[in-house]
Amino acid sequence: MSIPPGLSIELSWTRVPKRNWQKHFYAICRGPMCAARLSRDMLRLAYEFWWDFSRVLRYSSAVLTGNTRDKLAALITMGYHGIEKGLSLPRPRPGFGANEVQILIWRLDRYVRTFGFDELAAITVSVLRKYCEFNLKHEALQPDLSAFGRIPRADGPLNG
Repeated sequence: MSIPPGLSIELSWTRVPKRNWQKHFYAICRGPMCAARLSRDMLRLAYEFWWDFSRVLRYSSAVLTGNTRDKLAALITMGYHGIEKGLSLPRPRPGFGANEVQILIWRLDRYVRTFGFDELAAITVSVLRKYCEFNLKHEALQPDLSAFGRIPRADGPLNG
């Protein structure tokens, strides 16, 4: 590669001295006010970290799955929504989501035993009935629905 005539390039390499972090720190931050500011910022950072961490522990279902009514209701809603989505497809595969249905029935049983039968439980039972009707219509294998019989106020067995 050649340099066009009339254009000159000058490169000057300077050696950057290696310094450790203390020299940089003392060059930028001098005096007791800077140390106080640094201490204050570190305390504030520790406090904000602890506050965020406690909120994650309290509200995230990824940490403690379904330990409160709201978390368990959210997990049940996600479960029955997935079944509804599968049933709404143009040609769903018979027997789809058998493992998810098992988990949903287990969570619903736990929810009803702990918090009682309410609108969420009624919607979930309705979705599970539609799922079973679909599988009976297509002669697919039914998942084990024995836990459904223990759910109070669920009128009649789920699979028929």
